[in-house]
Amino acid sequence: MGPSVRRLYVRGKDINGAGIYASFAVHLDVDGRATDVALAWSLNQFREDKD
Repeated sequence: MGPSVRRLYVRGKDINGAGIYASFAVHLDVDGRATDVALAWSLNQFREDKD
């Protein structure tokens, strides 16, 4: 998987983004926000102004 991830990363620089699919699972959702938190973490990876 490593070489394909790198290849897509390099290609993404030229074609405005490329990547592989990701998935997540929630085992216990105590407060009902687990899916929202997981999606927020994933979207944060694409911010250019990260601290």
